[in-house]
Amino acid sequence: MNYHIIKVLLYLAILSLPYYAQDNQPKKEEKNESIKFRHPSIMIDDQQIKSIRSAIKRGAEPQSTMYKELIKTAQEYLQHQPQPLKKVAFPPYYQNKEKHLEMRKNFDHDNDAVYTLALAYQMTQDKTYADKSLQYLKAWVRDCEGVDQNDSLGASYILVLMVYGADLLWNYNSFSKDDKEAFLKWAKGTIDDMGKLASQRANNWGAWGIQAMTAYAIISDNEEAFYKAIDEWKKHIENNMDENGLFRHEVTRYNGVDGQGILYSQFTLQGYVLTALMCQNYKVDLFNWETSAGLTIKDGATKIFSYEASPDSFPYNKKLKQLTGNFYSGWEILYNQYKVKEWAQKLAELRAEPLKYPYRANQAGAWIPLTHGVSIK
Repeated sequence: MNYHIIKVLLYLAILSLPYYAQDNQPKKEEKNESIKFRHPSIMIDDQQIKSIRSAIKRGAEPQSTMYKELIKTAQEYLQHQPQPLKKVAFPPYYQNKEKHLEMRKNFDHDNDAVYTLALAYQMTQDKTYADKSLQYLKAWVRDCEGVDQNDSLGASYILVLMVYGADLLWNYNSFSKDDKEAFLKWAKGTIDDMGKLASQRANNWGAWGIQAMTAYAIISDNEEAFYKAIDEWKKHIENNMDENGLFRHEVTRYNGVDGQGILYSQFTLQGYVLTALMCQNYKVDLFNWETSAGLTIKDGATKIFSYEASPDSFPYNKKLKQLTGNFYSGWEILYNQYKVKEWAQKLAELRAEPLKYPYRANQAGAWIPLTHGVSIK
């Protein structure tokens, strides 16, 4: 029997094997691309900053209006002194809402101040804003010793503004190497570790925790942690989004009087969107990533938007009135990404009353209309 015949017989033998026997070979794992982190880049990078400045100079909207609000707010923060908490620990929101919000005032104020002032510096190059932002940031690094585990959500979507702000100041001369090292060490325990803790939850806590993990991975130039956060994001949304595009761990929420399924779905969506935005800055496309059911973030957003327009059609807690209208600034990003006409109309309504629109709500996603808003005609 010659060599050619032997090869043919072996080939036919392989074809006769069950498909699982043929595939029972070790598959090469996809290798993630090596990343060269840059700063800033969590929300915006240097090129985007130039584009925003140009839009402001031209009087383009929404940048022109948002810029005026930014500077007005930054000027107010210049008049105050930081008031860091020794430990971030608040009474549970649903057990004592009034006390929770009262104790959070300085926390919300100072975190928003860091990011707002840092962003004002990037828009104007006025060092007064950068110096004040650093004053707030350094005070918290110096005096805040930690975060209660029960407040890992607050750390993930509010305290994370410290990371956002630090990213914008990273190349500022007065932000010394020692300052940065101290900040990274502090943020590891107060923001990244709390994000990891929150990420273990299947609901909105997890979405926001992963967002905090992603931000810290970027500020700390940690490629392994960055890709780990991406994997966690995919697993989380796969588990949370059902075959209809609804966030299964939010839809039955209620406060004893009103249904909160739509409201908490909006909150969860915001966390997912901000993570996707950060990853897009490094050419990782989560906006078009599909679950095993073939669904994307767009499908989830489309479903939420439909129930905002017609809350009576929401299929959960039918006897309760659903709380609606809780549109976060992440819709600016979603519209920028998908260009859905109906979303543009809603954004136009929201922008018409900027003080009622949570373009800045002392949390991650602040000032998104300024940084990522596009013209709506």
